[in-house]
Amino acid sequence: MILRVGTTGDYMPFSWYKKNTQEYIGFDIDIAKHFAALNGFKIQFIRTTWAALSYDLITKKFDIAMGGISVTAQRKTLFSFSNPIITDKKVVVIRCVDKEKLKFYNDINHNSVKLIENIGGTNEQCAKTYFKQSSLTLFSDNRKIFDEILNKNADAMITDKIEADYQVRIN
Repeated sequence: MILRVGTTGDYMPFSWYKKNTQEYIGFDIDIAKHFAALNGFKIQFIRTTWAALSYDLITKKFDIAMGGISVTAQRKTLFSFSNPIITDKKVVVIRCVDKEKLKFYNDINHNSVKLIENIGGTNEQCAKTYFKQSSLTLFSDNRKIFDEILNKNADAMITDKIEADYQVRIN
């Protein structure tokens, strides 16, 4: 029997698709592989996006979804969730050189600040809810979104603290 796992492959440290080896890695990927092995399943990872995740699960493109997926009120009405492995909070990511300029909420929630978010996830929802004055750009490639900040194409983004901590370590 095959366990089909939907994942975005763009959200370290949970799920990352390595193009050069064509394999998925990450914490949730390890859990999925372990679960499949314990239960006698072969495993198949199926790529999805944050915007398509709920639709793909509803239409049975895969059996389960994994990869650092936040529990939201809407998702709770549609799906069952396991007990969370971790709980996290949203944080604002900025370049270190801007830490004095973008120190407070009102500094970021300003029309001169270029906010960038991946399409369809809880980060986008958070940005639209709490940073309505910022200039928001929706970016299609979550794997390269931090480069947009580093390259000064955007000033800030909202993400989960665990992803921000990971990005600080590698950048």
